[in-house]
Amino acid sequence: ASAPAPAPAPAPVTTPHTGVYARLEGACRTQDGGVGNFYATSGTAAQCEHLCTLDSACVAYESSKWKRCELHKAGTVRADASLGGYACHFKSAVFGKLEGACRTAAGGAGDFAAVVATGAECRSRCASDASCVAYEIGSTGSGTRCELHRFG
Repeated sequence: ASAPAPAPAPAPVTTPHTGVYARLEGACRTQDGGVGNFYATSGTAAQCEHLCTLDSACVAYESSKWKRCELHKAGTVRADASLGGYACHFKSAVFGKLEGACRTAAGGAGDFAAVVATGAECRSRCASDASCVAYEIGSTGSGTRCELHRFG
């Protein structure tokens, strides 16, 4: 008699996104203005949102008045408002607001990257970066300073 066949390994389980998105006017873009890594299909904004919500690799979706849908992966961090007829919807992480600068338990500044970005862009960049645990925004002479903090 032969031994019974082993049971198949269970499929990996991913937690779907909560379905909360931040909408920015314009086409989804990378920091340097490129189109980034995305999958294009057709559908309404609601259909596109549903597809992005189910895809853990999707950080944003782009919808248009022409019913074009793009599911964007990591690297997409902003929208180009000069391209009319499009909207870029970023998955929103749940962040709690604290007053003051981000600091480590020892009181130091920690490991972070500083860029110039709007508050919405800063939040979106942190939410789409798995290593980002907090973000800090403040004004500078050249715009809004955004600090993307990493754990450690």
